Amino acid sequence: MAEPAQPISFNEYRVRAGNIAVDCREAGSGLPVVFLESLQWGHRPFYEALARQFHLFVLDFEDATVEGAEAAVREMAKSLAGKTYNLAGFSQGANLALRTVLRAPVDPEPAESLVLISPTAIRPNPDLPTLNWVGWADRLLAHKERHSYLGGLPNGWELEGLFSPKKNDGELEEWLPEIKCPTLVAFGTRDRMTAPEAASTYRANIPNCHVSLVYDTAHLVAPDRPEPSPTPS
Repeated sequence: MAEPAQPISFNEYRVRAGNIAVDCREAGSGLPVVFLESLQWGHRPFYEALARQFHLFVLDFEDATVEGAEAAVREMAKSLAGKTYNLAGFSQGANLALRTVLRAPVDPEPAESLVLISPTAIRPNPDLPTLNWVGWADRLLAHKERHSYLGGLPNGWELEGLFSPKKNDGELEEWLPEIKCPTLVAFGTRDRMTAPEAASTYRANIPNCHVSLVYDTAHLVAPDRPEPSPTPS
């Protein structure tokens, strides 16, 4: 019988770019992956799996829409990972990763690949404001036995603010053809945070895009399906 994998030890510290400071967790070696996080529910096993394959930097953006976040991501990623890196994110972190690549300045975008897991910026579901706590829990995790991950779940109105469409996000769809790096977009097959056509919208508009559907998972793909989720190639 194979020995169980040993827990990964993360080095934790603060990083700053301009007036934005965030917590960073670093582990692993090899290909650098900068992961943008805004939802911390149950992702530790997923990050440990990534750190066994890559040099992982997890940046915790509690507010992924703060002004200047895109420029801060670029500056932090370059200082942590070097001139080139792979950029990824969950949910609101995926939206920030998308905006970071699309709103890059004239100089070449250093992200060698882009991984968007459960992004909500394109075609968000218009029914979200009507949800109560139970409705939010069911949208986030398809399996009720895993709702314990949501022990710190805010009130519904706070989640509504977190997941509501952000200013200018409506413009992102028309900019998708500008993405030049290979892109992987992953959705849970039971994710109802976005409209059903969201996945095909990414596939149709990003030139080098692969869409992966993760079976029997809702919005929080990794904790809903503890096995490793889609990773950069």
